[in-house]
Amino acid sequence: MLLCLSVFSACGTKSAFSEEELINVLQKPTVMITVGSSHASGVILRNDDKGLVLASVTHLLNGYEQGIIRFADGHAGFADVAYCDEKSDITLLTIKRSDMDAAFADSLDTVVCDEAAYDALATDDTVYVVGSAVDVAANVTKGTFKEKDYYVPEFDQYLLYLYCDSFPGMSGAGVYTTEGKFLGLVAGGSDNSETVVIELPDILKALDSLER
Repeated sequence: MLLCLSVFSACGTKSAFSEEELINVLQKPTVMITVGSSHASGVILRNDDKGLVLASVTHLLNGYEQGIIRFADGHAGFADVAYCDEKSDITLLTIKRSDMDAAFADSLDTVVCDEAAYDALATDDTVYVVGSAVDVAANVTKGTFKEKDYYVPEFDQYLLYLYCDSFPGMSGAGVYTTEGKFLGLVAGGSDNSETVVIELPDILKALDSLER
């Protein structure tokens, strides 16, 4: 059975990086998002003159107007929920540029969205998952891509299907190719090393809706 991986504490191409370098790059845009006594992972999707757009999962953030964001370098702050869709399980949060120190904002990396890399995914390609189950960007797992548009009854969604470990708190974790290209957000996982992922095209559609 596939489960959401938020934590409820109250209840084939050769990479340009070494693996260590790649993981370091992928950890930088990773965040931890806390609401109430629950937390999940997220990523920095955009960083421009308006501010930040972060992406995470609705099953954590539904019903909330804000979340506490912890960044990989130790900074923390509040982000506003700007887009929240139950069907896709995608939530986008924003932080205004005026609410951040300019030097800190300039230092933040974003994920690299590349639809060509997503389209080129082939069965058994290696993927990396970087999330915040125990601390910001502290959880990194490696697995294989198996299928796109895989129907998951528990979520009533078509998702990426991976053979890869994921843990409570890794909902919203980023999934990447060996070249560091962003493929989507973890929606949930099972005890049998199965992980399902909200797909990049759906996340970009949500971003487009937000920016209209």
